[in-house]
Formats: sequence, C-alpha cells, structure tokens
Amino acid sequence: MTDRAVIDLEWRGVFHRLSLRISYSDIESISGETRGFWGTIFQFGTAKIGIPSGEEIRLDGIFRPKKVEFEILKRRNAAKNAGVSDEDAAAAHELLKKIIAQHLK
Repeated sequence: MTDRAVIDLEWRGVFHRLSLRISYSDIESISGETRGFWGTIFQFGTAKIGIPSGEEIRLDGIFRPKKVEFEILKRRNAAKNAGVSDEDAAAAHELLKKIIAQHLK
C-alpha cells in the first residue's frame, strides 16, 4: 500500500512480473477473509477489492487481512475527502518537476 494506491505484484516466472495499481478513489468495496485452521492460527488470508468495472481483485496470502481491509478503507475515505484526483496529482507532480528542472539550470 502507498499513500495513493494499492499495488499488487505477482511473479509468474523468472522473467515475468505482473503488477496492478488500484487508486484508492477507484475502490468500491473491500473485504478481508481468514479461512481454515492454519489461516486462523497464523493470521493469513485474502483481501478482495471491488473496482468500478465490477471485477473483484483478490490479494491472496496476506498477513492480517482484516487489518489490511481497515487500512484500505481508511485511506480510501481520506482520498475521497481530499478531493484531489490522481490525474490532478500527476499533473501537479509533472509541473513541479519542470519548475525544479528549470530552476536548477
């Protein structure tokens, strides 16, 4: 988790990595689940994130999925209350980069 998004990295082989970035503002639902004896003992489970397309992203094998659910909800609510979209943040970042680059010349 970052301050702006959830990032899921998955290795599918030695030279094949898949990454998925979900902005907090795009998260429609989140749930955490712990199943079975060993999952309960070691506090491992699955978090499921609902996105606008209707798809559900599964984050399997995570530690304390209910805590992850709570943190994502907290950050999603903060992102929605801030009122700054990812596009606006990216545009501001690019503008600052240009200003700093010009200043350093």
